Amino acid sequence: MAETFQLIGTGLEVSAHRGKTNVSEQQKQSDPHRAGGFGRARPRRSDSGLAGKASAGTTGMTAFFFTAVIFALSLLALGKFGRMGVRKETSHAVAMILTAVFTLLVLGAWVFATSGATVEDRMLVPLILPSLAEVLAAFPRLHLEQGLVRGVLVSFGRIAIGFALAAIAAVPLGVLMASYPKVAAFFKPLSVASGYVPIVVFIPLSLAWFGVGEAQKVGFLFIGCFVALLPAVI
Repeated sequence: MAETFQLIGTGLEVSAHRGKTNVSEQQKQSDPHRAGGFGRARPRRSDSGLAGKASAGTTGMTAFFFTAVIFALSLLALGKFGRMGVRKETSHAVAMILTAVFTLLVLGAWVFATSGATVEDRMLVPLILPSLAEVLAAFPRLHLEQGLVRGVLVSFGRIAIGFALAAIAAVPLGVLMASYPKVAAFFKPLSVASGYVPIVVFIPLSLAWFGVGEAQKVGFLFIGCFVALLPAVI
C-alpha cells in the first residue's frame, strides 16, 4: 500500500512539473521578447524610425520653404537695386550671356545635388535624380537596346494626330464663338469647362470611351489639345 501511494505521489509530481514546463513554453512563445525560449522572434519595432522619418520630412519642407523665400527676396532685391529698368530693351549678346549663365547654374546645381562617392553621400538618390554622368552613360543603352528614338517618333506621331484633330474642331468653333454672340452663348458651358477642368480628369473618360489601345492615346491628346486651343482661338 505504501509503495502504491509513493508511485501515485511521484506521478503527480511529474505531471505538475510537465504542466509548469508547458506553461513556461507557452509564455515564451506568446511573448517573443522574453530572453531565451523557443518562440523568440525579432524585437518590436520602435517608433524611433517613424519619428526620424517624420522629422526628416519636416526638416526638408522647412528647408524648401526658406529656400523659396530667400529666392523670392533675392529676385526682388535684384529688380530693385540691379538698375535693370522696367521693360528696358537689352542687346542680343547680353541676353545670350544671361541665358548661358542660368544654364550653367542649373547644371552646377544638378552636379552638386548628385555628387558623392556612394549613394548615401548624395543629396538625391539616383532613383529621384541621376547624375549627369549617369544620364550620359545611359544614352547608348536607351538608343541601342530600348529603342528611344523609335519611341520618340511614335509619341510625336500621336501628338501630331491629336493636335491636328483638335485644330480641325477647335479653330472653326473658336472663330464662330468669337464672331457670333449666340454661338458663344450656346457653347459657353463647353468653353468654361475646358478652361477650368484639369486635364487628368479626362484620362478615365478616355479609357471608358476609347478603350486601352492606340485610339485612347490619340483621343486623350485630342481632348487635351482641344481644351488648350479653344480659349486661345476665342
